[in-house]
Amino acid sequence: MGVVALSIVGLAGVVPRYMAPIATIAFGVALAAEGASIAARFSQLAHNDGLIQKAEIGGGAGGELAGGLAGGVLGILALIGIAPIVLVSVAAIVFGAAILLGSGTESRISSLAAESGERVISGARLGTAGAEVLVGIAAIALGIIALTGTTPMSLNIIAMLVLGAGATIQATSVGGAMVAVFR
Repeated sequence: MGVVALSIVGLAGVVPRYMAPIATIAFGVALAAEGASIAARFSQLAHNDGLIQKAEIGGGAGGELAGGLAGGVLGILALIGIAPIVLVSVAAIVFGAAILLGSGTESRISSLAAESGERVISGARLGTAGAEVLVGIAAIALGIIALTGTTPMSLNIIAMLVLGAGATIQATSVGGAMVAVFR
C-alpha cells in the first residue's frame, strides 16, 4: 500500500523525481520479502517428490528474490541521481519479469497447499496467479515505453502504481482467505 500511496503522490506532482525511486525501493524490498516467504512456505509444504518440483519452485521464488533485490538497488541508484528515468524504467521491467517468473510458483504452491488440505488459501493464491501475469506484463510494457522517452517519469510512476496495486490485491485476497480459515 505504501508503493500505491507514493505513486499517487508522485502522479499528483509532488516531487515525482523522488517518489518514483522511493516507490521502486519499497517495491523491491516487498518483492524480495515475498520471494523469501514463498521459499520458506515451500519448504514447509514440500514432500520429497523429486528435483524437478524443487527446481520449479526455487526458480520462481529465487527470481522474485533476485528481481526484488536488483530493482531495489536500481531504485537506490536512481534516488541518488544516477540516470533516474532509465534506472526506474529498467527496475519496472525487472520487477515485471520477476513477477512473471513467480506467478508459476504461486500456482504450484497452490496445488501443494491443496494437497495438504489448505483449500481456502490455495484457492485465493490460484486466483491471484492470473492477475500477477497481467501485472507483470503491464510493468514490462510501461518500462519499455518509458525507455523510449514518451513521458517517462509519468509512465515509471504508473508502473510502480500498477505493481503496488497488484501486490496489494494479492495480499488482500490471501489475507482474507486466511481470516476465513481462522473463523
